[in-house]
Amino acid sequence: MKITRRDINEPMYRTVVAIRNITMKILATLLVMTTTVMVSVPGTHAGPLPAWDTLINSPVRFKVLAGFNGAAVLDRETGLVWERAPGNTDEDRDIDADDAKTWFAAQDFCHQTRVGNRNGWRLPTVQELTSLLDPTQNSPALPIGHPFVNIGTNYWTATTRAANPDTAWTVEFFVGSIVAPLKTDLAFVWCVRSGNSGPEGQ
Repeated sequence: MKITRRDINEPMYRTVVAIRNITMKILATLLVMTTTVMVSVPGTHAGPLPAWDTLINSPVRFKVLAGFNGAAVLDRETGLVWERAPGNTDEDRDIDADDAKTWFAAQDFCHQTRVGNRNGWRLPTVQELTSLLDPTQNSPALPIGHPFVNIGTNYWTATTRAANPDTAWTVEFFVGSIVAPLKTDLAFVWCVRSGNSGPEGQ
């Protein structure tokens, strides 16, 4: 209901108008703050978050993050942050059989790992990990000019195969294929960091 000077006396009318104006300013400020938080990711990029609808076919797609001591890489195409040297779970600087884990152990490893002095990592979904594949390349099947080092062969994803819950999808980076071994089998680990749990949360 609209309030006019005829409804209440002059001092009260001025008070009501002042309160209304202050309330509108507060609401406008909150809207701007909320929008800024939703579309910006501090330390990586500003502006709208990637919507997975743009292809970046050049080395500029990837950015080694100095804030993570060079140990993490931002994929500008998806907005995901990846380990730069994945799979070396025993920290001996070599990717070998000792680094392979079961699907269950791979989940635990990512949840507890620290890369670039930051926690908050997880096992990627099959959609996320396959987004790194370049079908025109092999050994590894990654885009030309990528900054990743010490890439192994088969890496776990967090995605269980719908046809058999005892298996989970892995990505084979030498030829760019995906297979679904038993979760008790061994594969390497490549952790990811993002502002959400991905297309298929864990």
